[in-house]
Amino acid sequence: ESEKENCKGLKELGTKIIFGEIRFQEYGFGSTNLQIQGNKNGLNYIKKLNLKYTLKTRTDQRYYNPDLLSFLINMQLLFPLKNNENINQKNRLVCMSFDSFTYRLYCLSDMFLFGFTQDVFDYWDCNFDMRDFKNVKLDLNTQRLYSKQKLCEIYFMTQFLEKKGVSINWTLRQSWDEISKRFLILD
Repeated sequence: ESEKENCKGLKELGTKIIFGEIRFQEYGFGSTNLQIQGNKNGLNYIKKLNLKYTLKTRTDQRYYNPDLLSFLINMQLLFPLKNNENINQKNRLVCMSFDSFTYRLYCLSDMFLFGFTQDVFDYWDCNFDMRDFKNVKLDLNTQRLYSKQKLCEIYFMTQFLEKKGVSINWTLRQSWDEISKRFLILD
């Protein structure tokens, strides 16, 4: 109730805030499940409004470019999906390089994602990660071993790719190929 009370000023400015109930005890590694649930709640609302584009950001980040949305749409127009790619996606998803790691397999930052609403929804339409992480010991010996643990951003990306029919083979080549086909990374 106090969260809703704190948001009164935003509502007065015309901001729509979607509140959801936590449906499970297991939050997932790094609160992955809370992020999935929150994004799905917001995206389901956006889909009901039939909005063409969606920009998913974090609430603790600001973007001061007044032409940001036009810029993002233009980036999609300049770098469209290749017609010969059978990837079950309307257009590329645009993300940021910040917290996207070149050599960490299937890893894109989860802080910023822009695209057609259905594509953004498909990215966040993950299964909840119900693995037990109480005694997890992270394997940091190689980027591949770390990535194979499917934590946070890697979990989101591999869930997305698997739903698009990709059989994950945990190679750098496949990771880069899928990213280059499906995404634009802005720096």
